[in-house]
Amino acid sequence: MSKFQMTFITILILTTLSGVFSRIPVQFSLPVTSVSALGTRTQVSFDMDAARAPAVTVRSRLPLLSTFAREVKNQNSQTVVGVYVPGEFALPVVQQPHGQAAYVSTEPDTITQFSLAEKYGAVGLLAHNYLSGEEFFKLKPNQYIIVLFGDGRMDYYRVTAAESYQALVPNSPYSDFVNLDDPTGKVITSSELFKHVYARPDTLVFQTCINANGDPSWGRLFVTAEKVDIRQGQIMASN
Repeated sequence: MSKFQMTFITILILTTLSGVFSRIPVQFSLPVTSVSALGTRTQVSFDMDAARAPAVTVRSRLPLLSTFAREVKNQNSQTVVGVYVPGEFALPVVQQPHGQAAYVSTEPDTITQFSLAEKYGAVGLLAHNYLSGEEFFKLKPNQYIIVLFGDGRMDYYRVTAAESYQALVPNSPYSDFVNLDDPTGKVITSSELFKHVYARPDTLVFQTCINANGDPSWGRLFVTAEKVDIRQGQIMASN
């Protein structure tokens, strides 16, 4: 292969990757559980009582962490298979089909891992807000979260932030966005939002849609947690 051919192939690969990164997929629009709006904007932050879905799913008592770990274990050390939030929820995690970074499972009581986030060292967890995504609105600051892998390994995280954005083209995976906590109303691209939220190693991100103004995909909620070095017993005792 000539030097010219190698250079051309390199440019082609970089151009393709750049195109993928600038067209970051987000959650698809589907009928969802309503989230009440405050005026013309939806306030979704750690003071979430006014922004939660009014219909609260009644769930049976959470399983023990050890029981849940056995249920989701599949011997794959590289695969996230479950997420456990003491006092809130325990849900299995499924993987996106190869090459389908916009896929979000429509199965109840299921979360989907965002494959593109994994490439940047983060764990992204997606769910439609009329399904498991409604659970994401229950997360609180400093709350501990346990991520389970297929071989039984567990990583521990602590919730540090929640951000909400209006999607200017709600049903488009390539929409521009406005941070609802930014008084300047600055518009950012999907690529900029992706880098801000997901291009952060050792970060766990829960993403779901925000329903407001009659539009089930009006905005996006991101709840972020950072990896911590803490023992399981300390986490269970603090919840």
